[in-house]
Amino acid sequence: MQESLFSYKYNTTLLHKTSALLKIIFLCFVSIRLFSQNEIDILNLFFQCGFYFLLGCILFFIGKVNFRNIKKLLFIPIICSGIILISSIEFSDSIKFNFENSIKGLLYAVRLFVTSFIALIIFETTSIYQLENELDKIPLFKKFKISSHIRNYYEFLSKQKLFTFLTLDFFTKA
Repeated sequence: MQESLFSYKYNTTLLHKTSALLKIIFLCFVSIRLFSQNEIDILNLFFQCGFYFLLGCILFFIGKVNFRNIKKLLFIPIICSGIILISSIEFSDSIKFNFENSIKGLLYAVRLFVTSFIALIIFETTSIYQLENELDKIPLFKKFKISSHIRNYYEFLSKQKLFTFLTLDFFTKA
């Protein structure tokens, strides 16, 4: 059975012991930092992506995340290459290739990959129970029962994964 994209792996590393709330805040910070920037200074954004990717690599080794798990992110370059291709073609009087749009598409793909890479590391070093306990410490989250919604969503995804597996198993045996 194939594992889900972001699944917890038990270990005793420093990253596993770090507060789940701190890791989620870090992921939100990186996401906002990378995606809220204006695309005027594209070179600066590529450097920022490189910095956060390097930081992600350091966390990857600190958390002792299995190297094979990077394969879970291969869908991003595949999907984004299509997006880059489509966004770089202009249909006016004739079909033209717009280099500027292809660079913006590439930047989007790099930002998405870096953010997903860091999310992979964080969620492979944070259990759903750690996440629930930390989120319940925030009064607003506790009031709206955010942690129970996350648990329900996680259980729903797990059931969907099981249903998909059983369906695929049925059709491959038929």
